[in-house]
Amino acid sequence: MRILIVDDDYHDAEQLSSIARKEGMEVRLLDNLTEAVRSLVAEPSDLLLVDAHLPGLNGATTLSLLREVAPQTPIILLTSQASPPSIHLLLQAGAFRVLEKPISRETLLGAISAAGLSRGVIGPETPRSRPSDLRKEVIP
Repeated sequence: MRILIVDDDYHDAEQLSSIARKEGMEVRLLDNLTEAVRSLVAEPSDLLLVDAHLPGLNGATTLSLLREVAPQTPIILLTSQASPPSIHLLLQAGAFRVLEKPISRETLLGAISAAGLSRGVIGPETPRSRPSDLRKEVIP
């Protein structure tokens, strides 16, 4: 599975990348949306993990811009400022999932697995990534 991680916080991005790479996934890291759009045009990804609060943008705007270049790619938004109403709005705007930082290994792998299953791409095999376990770790 090819994953593009877009986060202006290097520490957060590197942590997510490390988890995904250890599971055998191909990961690209970028720190801004402009580079992400260029990257997606040149080389599509199977999944996007994107900070919902990139500088100068909000989650809905970020989703809209990414949908223009990757309309079928699942987008998991990452946020440290989650509230039920804002999560609901982001899901309505097209986010596949919204995960609250800090993100545990199990939560991340469960969300990646669900996104992979939705696209027909096999996700990582972890004890917590079975579909019946996803409700426990992933914010709906």
